This record gives sequence, C-alpha cells and structure tokens, in this order.
Amino acid sequence: MERAYGNKIRIAIYDKRAIYSPVYHILPEGTRMSETLEDLGRNGFKIIQPSTGFRFGMDSVLLADFARVRRGDRVADLCAGCAAISLMIAAREERCLIEAVEIDEYMARLALKNVEINRLENRMTVSNMDVRDYAASRRGAFSLVVCNPPYFDGDGSAAKHLTRLTLEDLARAASALLPERGRGCFVFPAARLMELTRHLQDARLEPKKIRCVQHSPDKLPKIILIEAIKNASPGLTWLPA
Repeated sequence: MERAYGNKIRIAIYDKRAIYSPVYHILPEGTRMSETLEDLGRNGFKIIQPSTGFRFGMDSVLLADFARVRRGDRVADLCAGCAAISLMIAAREERCLIEAVEIDEYMARLALKNVEINRLENRMTVSNMDVRDYAASRRGAFSLVVCNPPYFDGDGSAAKHLTRLTLEDLARAASALLPERGRGCFVFPAARLMELTRHLQDARLEPKKIRCVQHSPDKLPKIILIEAIKNASPGLTWLPA
C-alpha cells in the first residue's frame, strides 16, 4: 500500500529482474499525477486511475466481457494500463491467475496499487516491461491473452498511439505467450479489421469469432471484438451485436 511522506509518495512496483518481488521507490516532488479512486461496479472492486489523460473506457469493459475466461486460466493482459481489464476479469472468475503487462512506469505503479487495494496479490501480478521482452521470457505460459492495444499510428501518448510497438509486434507477442490452441482476444477500430486480422494470421493466430459494436442499430460499427486461436483451422463466426 502507498505511504505518503510530505509531498512525496512511496509506491510499490515490480522489479524487471524479479517480476514477482515488489520494490519501493520514492517519487520526487512534482511528479505525482492527480488520481481518482472509483468503484469498478464488480464485486466491490475499486480502481485508481489518473483523473486526466488516459483513463479506461467502454472498449476495455467490452473486451473484459467478451473474453471467455475459464476456471484455471492463466491470463496475460498486454498494454494493461492501470489494469482495468485484469480487475474486471479477476472479479468475474476467481479461479484464474492474471499477469498485467504495462511499459509505462507510472501506469504500472497504478496497476500495482489496484492489485493491492483489491487484495489480489495471490491472483494477480504486474510487470513493468515492454511487451516484446515479456513475451520472449514467457513463451507458452498462458492459456488466454487479452489486449486493448494502442489504436493510432502517430505521435502522442503511448496509451493511444502505436509509437512504441506495431500491430505486428503485438500479434507476435501474443502468439509467443500462447501454447497450441491458446486464445487471444482483442478490441480494435472496425475500420482497421483487415489490418488486425492479417497480422494475427501471420503470427499463426486464426480469427474465429468477431463481434461488431455500434452506438445504435442505424450506426456503422466503431469497434470490433475478435477472438483468435493459435494454429486453429480457418473458419469465422460473426457474433450478434
């Protein structure tokens, strides 16, 4: 848990060299961002996130609901941010283990704080690592990968833009983390569906289920939810909206 020291704050974060061992850092004055503590609306879980900037949205809620989480699953949440998807999955299925992976140090610290305030230390861990490095060290370790990836190419916040890794990188990382028949679930803009499916197939992740999401029946889909299975045979099911 956090402890305040005047204008400084003590926060636990997992060391990259020993992922499961928390170490503590003192943030210097002026570096702490404003944060909010909110009810997640699931089993009394709470979530801490920045009051401004990148906050989890409906796409994360939809992906957490879309992913078929089974008892005993080992779940990797890539590009996890403050671990909203991980928390929702943990609230939904108590008998699974979750590892949230986030490259941004500040967001990884918030993710760890969320683990602590919800008392999930025995079910959930946080890794402050590049997804590519993480995948190289955890090959075949997970039965399910979920990812709400960066959406746009260009400059800006890494949470919203493909500035640090590409869709090809993400697809390859997800595939490396999964064994044969492992599942990967993704949320992405509908307009870029073909781009996403191409990279998934190149990484041996065969799209099997797709759901389109639209604001109302008379509107075009804005985002898609897709489940892919490693080394599965072709065959796609379009789920009702």
